Amino acid sequence: MQINDIFLLLNMFDQILSHAYAAVAFLALIISIDLLLNFKRPLILKLLLISISFCLFTLNLSLLLNLHYFITEISRIILLISGFNLISILYAHKLKKEVVYLSLILFFLFIILLNADNYKTLHHLEAMNWPIKILKIIILGISMYLFTKQHLQLFKSLNDKNIYSAKIKKWTSLTILIIAAGIFNNIASTFLTGQHYIIRSNSLIIHLSACIFLFYRPAFLNRTELSIMLGKSFRKHVEEVLASDNFIFEFYTSSYFVNNNASLDELAKKLQVGKDGLSEYIYETTKMSFSDLVNKSRVDYFITLIESNKYNDYTIDALSELSGFGTRQSLHRNFKKFHGGNPSDLLRAKADGN
Repeated sequence: MQINDIFLLLNMFDQILSHAYAAVAFLALIISIDLLLNFKRPLILKLLLISISFCLFTLNLSLLLNLHYFITEISRIILLISGFNLISILYAHKLKKEVVYLSLILFFLFIILLNADNYKTLHHLEAMNWPIKILKIIILGISMYLFTKQHLQLFKSLNDKNIYSAKIKKWTSLTILIIAAGIFNNIASTFLTGQHYIIRSNSLIIHLSACIFLFYRPAFLNRTELSIMLGKSFRKHVEEVLASDNFIFEFYTSSYFVNNNASLDELAKKLQVGKDGLSEYIYETTKMSFSDLVNKSRVDYFITLIESNKYNDYTIDALSELSGFGTRQSLHRNFKKFHGGNPSDLLRAKADGN
């Protein structure tokens, strides 16, 4: 193969990468808008997901337009930090101090790295190559420690007793692959030039995978009866009684409502709050009583089970029991109240659709 042919192939590959960067940037922008409009989890989780999608947009746009590498690298570190805190929210249902502090340290080290690299390039100081590589390895080591620890804790915190936990596990399995690929790609970039075609191709695949990860997030994460902003009518003392993240994790993510013996007293003990304060909190945030919230959540969960092909062979009684209803009559009564019609109609509609 002649040199001209090699240059022609490299030029063609550059064009393919440019089109791919544009496609991923556009997809990330669409996902950012989708999250902004449709995601109804607590504000901090919504902001983290939007931060990830917007950083993917900025990063690929920067690579497409050959913007200053500071923009590219800052987008990368913010993407990494947002990922740390996203996993922390999913398993601990709050921001953990250790993760926040290590994230700040990573950001600080990364800024030092960027400036050191820039100084080395401007002054042609080859002697700085190894100190810079060592700093990169430290950053990657901290990143690997955080992600490994958080994923292990996330999987340990979830059980297989409900469909929600199973879906979160499947969803987070993709993040393990994405982050592992990202870490190894960054290790490779420590010893190879950042413009190496293998590095650039891997980065593109990782960014596309991250977009898929956001786009195919579990649908139930978009639905919650809690408002993101609790509004002016939310009294201060109620807000001090209970953090919304704690309630959402215990009631929705851990599917407390499917417990046949679910009660306000027991939930208050789990959340370590007073019964009256919890009752007031539920009414202020959902405009429903505890009993209505439980039954409506069970109806929503029943619909989720029907929509899942995993439960095609289950009877209405079996699905009713999985949803937390003590009797079939209770299911029918609440289904009509919160959904309309009866469960049999929904099952027949699905069967006809198949």
